[in-house]
Amino acid sequence: MNPVERSGSTRQGRTPVALRAVVVMVLALFMGLPFPARAQDEAPGADTQRKAAAEVLFVEGTKLLHEQSYDAACRRFEQSQALDPGVGTLLYLGQCYEGLGRPASAWAIYREAESAANAARQPARAQVALERASQLEPSLARLTVQVGESPPSGFELTINGKRIDAALFGVAFPIDPGRYELVARAFGRTPWSSSIDVQAAQQRSVQVPALDVARDVQALPPTDPYAPAAPAGGIAEASATLSPRQRAAIIVGAGGVTAIAAGVVMGLVAQGKDDDAQQNCRGERCWTPDAAALNESARDWATGANISFIIGGLALATGGALYFWPQKSSAAARSMPLDVSARVGTQGGILTVGGTL
Repeated sequence: MNPVERSGSTRQGRTPVALRAVVVMVLALFMGLPFPARAQDEAPGADTQRKAAAEVLFVEGTKLLHEQSYDAACRRFEQSQALDPGVGTLLYLGQCYEGLGRPASAWAIYREAESAANAARQPARAQVALERASQLEPSLARLTVQVGESPPSGFELTINGKRIDAALFGVAFPIDPGRYELVARAFGRTPWSSSIDVQAAQQRSVQVPALDVARDVQALPPTDPYAPAAPAGGIAEASATLSPRQRAAIIVGAGGVTAIAAGVVMGLVAQGKDDDAQQNCRGERCWTPDAAALNESARDWATGANISFIIGGLALATGGALYFWPQKSSAAARSMPLDVSARVGTQGGILTVGGTL
């Protein structure tokens, strides 16, 4: 077996079946909320569908990689890895980064793959990852950022908007070739910035100067004497003051966000299949059986994405209504408690909200 494969066998699952399963997964997100007693029975199915979606993305990524469509291939592998981490996915992602001319990113991914393979007791894959990382290491560009021994309180250093951990100050770390913007900030100090160009296999060093005291330091806004005092218990005590209905609203809203995220994933899959199909199709007319199957599969995935967006939007609207609707008296609320449930029937998914608002 090729040690680079994602799993023991690369599955070419039937897309319509996978689509129906993913749609059921989205509906099960609501059933996984802690309202119905049967919710916990649905969790294993949701995990299975995440793995199925990850496998579809992985297969598409390998195809795009062989076509040298590195940008699209890397996105597929990144999405697959986010859904279901795998050593094989990391190895292909590293190869994809190499194709994009990002050797430092590829080196870091290979090192991660080596660690994951060793943890999973997969020595063949660990050896592949080690060899590829070793081949890249001599040609890596490295950047050293020197910072004074006593940076001011609240000091933060970023590179292209991403924070550099203080543990890397003074350390030559691998970096991809390109142009970078370094910015140093601290409260009450004048920010410092510098642009640098890093070439392949280049060793660069940058000294961050001491930040000058700012002339115009804005004080913190004064405390409003009429503002209600925060509860003594802080955030934990404040959250305890939420009504059961508001806590239910937050959970329903979180389910809506998850459904929309699932819709985005299915939409990306649909777009990728549609792009491949349009090479041999015009509208719904296709000239090869494979192109027709891809065209049909893209429509199925798009339908699933639309269903996910609708369910997510309804859940967000329901959560907002539950959270902001005026409270009734506690006696009335106890007389008819709020009930939120979801179920899947033969005609689709149903989200039910009952009780007194």
